Amino acid sequence: LKPCPDLADRAGIWRFSASKTGQKFSDGEQVATGIRDISSLDWSASDGRLYGIMHGRDNTSRMFPNAVSAEDENNIADEMHVITKGTNFGWPYTYYDGVRKQRLVAPEYGGDGKMAAPAGTYSTPILTFQGPRAAPVDLLFYPGKSFPAEYRGGAFVVLHGTRNKSGYDIVFVPFSRHGKAGDPQVFANGFAGFDTTAATPGRAKYRPIGEAAGPDGALYVTDSQQGRVWRIAYGQ
Repeated sequence: LKPCPDLADRAGIWRFSASKTGQKFSDGEQVATGIRDISSLDWSASDGRLYGIMHGRDNTSRMFPNAVSAEDENNIADEMHVITKGTNFGWPYTYYDGVRKQRLVAPEYGGDGKMAAPAGTYSTPILTFQGPRAAPVDLLFYPGKSFPAEYRGGAFVVLHGTRNKSGYDIVFVPFSRHGKAGDPQVFANGFAGFDTTAATPGRAKYRPIGEAAGPDGALYVTDSQQGRVWRIAYGQ
């Protein structure tokens, strides 16, 4: 459907007062729209901006094989955006190809895997994850001081993993003082415990699902499979 009815009161971010009780949904101020699925949100203390990572669409090549190949499917990105008033992530009308670095029209709305979305309508991601997508589920701009200086002001991203292939890691994204993101670096891995010599990797033993920084400056990581919590500290 166009317009998509979900965009009226779903698929977005709304801002509410933190000091007022009895609020209704209509009391909120819509900040962003066009979001398929998002759980990774955090403020950067360095530049004062809100950041979020949206999960890209799934099973597109299976549903629209004449428009999107399996390789094209792997290029559909999870998108990291700076979120300001009026940010439009583009769902469900578009998706972002992280390899071509191009926003494309979704097949449901006439896209053929090549048709570019209208320029100037949708936000452009500052960083993407693809190939196959790793399912970023949490985002934390490091607020502590116990890690080396290169980590301060940067972002840790929890990758929950997908298809028993990629993700299952904590990656670090360096940020400049001007809010420019660098390339993601694997910070902690081995959670899945896959047998790389086996024909099929089997089920992941652990899957990172959340993170927080403690008052000691350590990074705490939680697992969705068995409820484990890890503490990652520097020099200890």
